[in-house]
Amino acid sequence: MNAQERVASQARTGLAYRDTFADFAHVPSDLVFEGADRTPPLVSIAITTFRRQDLINEAVESVLALDWDRPFELVVVDNDPDSKGAENLVQRLPKLRDSNFRYFVNRENIGLFPNHNRAIELARGEWVSILNDDDLLDPNFLTLMFAEIERHPQADGMICHKRIFDQRAGSTTQVVAKGAAQHLKRGINIASALRLLAGKQASRREFLNRAVDRFTFEYMYLGRLSRRVRPKTLFWGAVIGNCAGFLFRRDKALAVGGFYPEEFPSSDYWFFTRFAKRHHLRQHRAFAASMRKAENETAKPETVRSALQMGYALQKALAKGDVPHWWLRLSPLILAWHRGHFRRDWGAELGDREFENLLQVRSVKERPGTIIALRILLRAF
Repeated sequence: MNAQERVASQARTGLAYRDTFADFAHVPSDLVFEGADRTPPLVSIAITTFRRQDLINEAVESVLALDWDRPFELVVVDNDPDSKGAENLVQRLPKLRDSNFRYFVNRENIGLFPNHNRAIELARGEWVSILNDDDLLDPNFLTLMFAEIERHPQADGMICHKRIFDQRAGSTTQVVAKGAAQHLKRGINIASALRLLAGKQASRREFLNRAVDRFTFEYMYLGRLSRRVRPKTLFWGAVIGNCAGFLFRRDKALAVGGFYPEEFPSSDYWFFTRFAKRHHLRQHRAFAASMRKAENETAKPETVRSALQMGYALQKALAKGDVPHWWLRLSPLILAWHRGHFRRDWGAELGDREFENLLQVRSVKERPGTIIALRILLRAF
């Protein structure tokens, strides 16, 4: 069964599970550098990389700056067989020589998500967190996550909210918050509300958007520091973002079979959904990690098409038993929301006819307010 047939089968039968770690078991990963600290770690922070030396330097520095006083290790898994990344990294950051640090190089480029799987395999900690080489962690990431895990010891995974570190030309801000909570950082007070309401229509609309976002965020948490994420939450989209800021039990990731490469570019989205179905996944309300948008970065048209297809396939898989089947009637509205996200955030446009031919669903107007109202009514946060 090829990748396309497997995804179609999952859409028919629901979420399927398999052992993806076996896919590239024949490709060795060579340990090319190891730091002097060999303390058995509680946590493994794993960075997967491929030819992005400048970016990985910053990612590594963010890990070294963690204010965590218990044992953790840093593992880099490089997908470039000809890489000299370890040498360059240690030369730039000499403290790695004395750290609990290992650098592996794969003998073949096994791909993005199989490399995530390899990082899980190579990790020695009970808990693992995976970073792309352009992601960053806040210094208090582990402190925040474990403090909440102590309050919810049944949790198998804890993920934080993320900022977007936008380095693209023409960006008006470098760091903005991701998702519904982006306006928490800016705040809404009476003075700014009056100025906005007295201003132009666009300003009033901005105020209302901020107010809706703030209400939505607070509704998700209802005064709590974290919330349970279930498959029905993820029916509405990849609402918890990518793997940055995700801390999870290693054995639980092994149990769901890891990241399935045939679900690219949405393998992390499907991984979260499988994890949430079998295990206890929570999202912390704190912002403790950052995702980067590189200079002039846009989404490739084929990536957008595949992401929409995979999102719709996951909805159909969940409708086999994890959510009411009639929720599929909401798919055109949800997919229009996703399509708008790609257009606004990644400059990727998909015409109505192409959209309908691709997904075999009708094209409808994007209505984010309606989606929020439906999720509240259906208790799908």
